[in-house]
Amino acid sequence: MRRITVQGPESVAEFYQSMADRCESAQERRLPQCMLDLLRELSAGGSEPVVWGLTSHERLGLRAVDDWQAPSLVSIEPTTSGAWHIECALPADWRPWPAAVVRGHTAELAEAVRRVWIGLRWAGLSVGGADAKQNIAGDREPESRLTG
Repeated sequence: MRRITVQGPESVAEFYQSMADRCESAQERRLPQCMLDLLRELSAGGSEPVVWGLTSHERLGLRAVDDWQAPSLVSIEPTTSGAWHIECALPADWRPWPAAVVRGHTAELAEAVRRVWIGLRWAGLSVGGADAKQNIAGDREPESRLTG
């Protein structure tokens, strides 16, 4: 994962580490630490697709190109409870209307990682290879979940 160029030379992980280092209490550090934990797990296990991260306070938007104005494929927002809100763009042929997304909340790190990989896979980015990426069971067509 690379950080959008216009945001400077700091990597996405360096941005969240710097944010954590500036926090005065454990409670304040929870948000950037959630992101650091997620980033660590996303990068574990070898190759991953090139995605561009746009940081906005604690939130992170993953994009296919180095353009801060490009649409986010996956948006991630940590919570003070140590969980994540994750939003993924639906593939174009699955959308019931333009720009339709799937949103969810999870307190489980492994599930947060799985949901990010699903969003990237839906965007057409290859996420195969590592064990954590191979079992993406939730990437079947959303209509099947909505209708039955």
